[in-house]
Amino acid sequence: YNLSQELYSSFFSSSSSLNFGNVNIGTNKQDSVTISNNVTLSLSISSVVSSNSQFTISPTNATIPATSTQKFYITFYPM
Repeated sequence: YNLSQELYSSFFSSSSSLNFGNVNIGTNKQDSVTISNNVTLSLSISSVVSSNSQFTISPTNATIPATSTQKFYITFYPM
């Protein structure tokens, strides 16, 4: 029995991609994804970061209780 395999297969994102459309330089646009924890254990996410400096994510960590959800906000700042 592999608990880590169950955990990885039991949380899901509401979207696999985001499309911010056209965003003018000097402005920003925010969208969100919801992470669902579908198991009976809490899900701890210690760090959420973007490798692209034009995007920020908030919150940058979370503990999602069993069978709950957490919304993460992604903001695009075009350069």
